[in-house]
Amino acid sequence: MVNTTYEFYSQCFGGKADRGVIEPLLADAAVTVESFIIIDIPEMMREAVMTAICIQADYLAECVSSQEFTSFKLGDFSASCKSGGNNDTSCLLCIKAKAYLDSKGLLFRGGAKL
Repeated sequence: MVNTTYEFYSQCFGGKADRGVIEPLLADAAVTVESFIIIDIPEMMREAVMTAICIQADYLAECVSSQEFTSFKLGDFSASCKSGGNNDTSCLLCIKAKAYLDSKGLLFRGGAKL
């Protein structure tokens, strides 16, 4: 798993969310993003994956603040959406993170994972 720190989020990515809000979301975003990418990430692509994780964490923070979820739990991430109550975090990969992963050639498109 790619570890994305608050320091990377704030300094390299330029994220603005408070540490206490975004740190748990970075871990949850990593699980979601990594379920959509190829398994063996070349070292030179780690920063791209970390950026996608930051994009996803910002999306989750925005959903929480705009109350897009009917319920939300940070420890062992759980979220219920207004649109259906699905707790499967894989359905929550935001379009911007998906597009970013695709532009870097990291988006898994099915078949056997490499």
